[in-house]
Parts: sequence; structure tokens; C-alpha cells
Amino acid sequence: MIKNNKWFKIVILYYLPAFLWMGLIFYLSSIPGLRTGVESVSLEIFFRKVAHISEYLILSFLVWRIFKDIWRLNSSKAQLATLIFCFSFALSDEIHQNFVENRAGRMVDVFVDLAGISAGIILGEYLVKIKKRK
Repeated sequence: MIKNNKWFKIVILYYLPAFLWMGLIFYLSSIPGLRTGVESVSLEIFFRKVAHISEYLILSFLVWRIFKDIWRLNSSKAQLATLIFCFSFALSDEIHQNFVENRAGRMVDVFVDLAGISAGIILGEYLVKIKKRK
């Protein structure tokens, strides 16, 4: 019974947040012609890129936690696994947008997502270093 309780906690605390976040990203990508609502074209582009970076920063941090804490990969392997997983998801998300009305998948957005992915991995590693100091 204790083992099942352990797995329940792992699913709730680690896997569920990552999959829910992926679902939110997919849902937002499914909204035809999604815009921020600002009048300025420059601000629209800026806010959309910040949104890309933010959503993938959070996703990569959540995925990194799984590889680091649950799969017990060392730092470099957890970083690489997170990078590959999240980059693949970003690529599939842009492909998905090609099938949504008034949306277009763009490779430049995948590379913007990569900035967020990298930031999430760096955040995770930084938090580990802080935790070790205590």
C-alpha cells in the first residue's frame, strides 16, 4: 500500500502538472487567430514572444523535475532529455498550428521556445544549487 501511495504522489506532484501544462499549451494553440488584444503590431509580437518563452520555461522546468527527481538522471542527462522532449513538443505544437484557422506554425517560434526551454533548465539547476547550500 505504501508503494502505491508513493506512486500516487509522484503522479500528482510531478507528471500531472507537466501534462496539464502541455494540455494548456495545446489548447491555446487550438484557438483560431489568438491575439493579445493590443493595438500596436510591435507590442503584439513582443507579448506573443514573451508568452512563448514563459510557457516553455514553465514546461521545461516541470519536465526537468521529472527527469531529475523521478528518473534520477544526472544533471547533463536530465538537461539533454528535457531539451529533446520539450523541443519535440514545441515542434509538434507549431505543426499543429498549421491546421488551426488563422494560425500558422513558424520555425522562428520553435527557436523562441528554445530560449524558454533553456531558461527553465537553468532555473532548475540553479534551484538545486541553492538547495545544496542550505
